[in-house]
Amino acid sequence: QYRLDLPATVDVRGVIPKVGPTGFPIYEYIDLRFELDKDRILSLLMGVALYASKILFLRELLQNAVDACRHRVAIHAREPELDSYKPRVTVRLFEKEDREFIEVEDNGMGMDDEIVRNFFARVGRSYYMSEQFLEERAKQGISLQPISHFGIWVLSVFMAGDHLRVETKRFSQ
Repeated sequence: QYRLDLPATVDVRGVIPKVGPTGFPIYEYIDLRFELDKDRILSLLMGVALYASKILFLRELLQNAVDACRHRVAIHAREPELDSYKPRVTVRLFEKEDREFIEVEDNGMGMDDEIVRNFFARVGRSYYMSEQFLEERAKQGISLQPISHFGIWVLSVFMAGDHLRVETKRFSQ
């Protein structure tokens, strides 16, 4: 562990550019602070700019379903005393009250409250890339390399639709 005692402010009055042989500055000092344009970032993440096509949201949903099933397969392979498990991912397109719906259902690991709060509801945080998952994977002695990595899949859904409904229950041994 490192401790750096850095000052809260820095006096930049003496910071000036070095002058070259021609008498002109070699560099220009600019005091910058990086900021995100929240509206532009959300537009980028929720728009087609993130994906080549709107339909790619389905790929993202399928990747997450496959990861959930592969995770459960790995647990069942490690613990043969568990009931048998056959992975299943189902995609349904249906109409209800003049609206079209796409449903992706799997019988994989599911999520508990903690995973929903800390990963699902936080764009950019992936459970499968988290320290929590890596520790659980090591503790359970399972080998799993998930497909999904970035934790932005949920945004892709809103490229094609305006509602998302999630029903989930975490598998427990």
